[in-house]
Amino acid sequence: LDEDDKNATENEVLVKYGKRQPIPGEKLTRAERNKQRRKRGMEVVRRGKLRKTVVAAELRKAPLYISELEEEEKNAKDRRDVHEQYVKDRLQQEPVPVLSSGKAAIHEPQVEVALPSDLTGSMRTMKPHGGIALERFRSLHTRNMIEVPDPDAFKR
Repeated sequence: LDEDDKNATENEVLVKYGKRQPIPGEKLTRAERNKQRRKRGMEVVRRGKLRKTVVAAELRKAPLYISELEEEEKNAKDRRDVHEQYVKDRLQQEPVPVLSSGKAAIHEPQVEVALPSDLTGSMRTMKPHGGIALERFRSLHTRNMIEVPDPDAFKR
């Protein structure tokens, strides 16, 4: 910077070196307008190049995405097969007890009982089978302490 620049205002110095920011409402010189136009054009070109590189990177990752999708589809198919097998096994087992208002309608499933010779470990480590709520419900129903409504009554 020379001696004239020291005495000039900051905006005047920026104007002299072509780096000033336009003040709103002020008319720009032709050189400043051309410079802004070139700058916008370069920005458009830069964004276009950036967009191309992003697309190229995504295309390079395509095999990875395809393998991930195939793996997810395979896992979903495996889960579906396991569920279908579970449903098929469940249907082959004895029917689930039907609870209705009459005592004769309760069909108890056959309970598998382990013999003492088959048991290993202590009673504390054994896992219970069956549901406590269903057992309690059956008990109250067989003693006529609760009445189960007819399922046809809900269809109306």
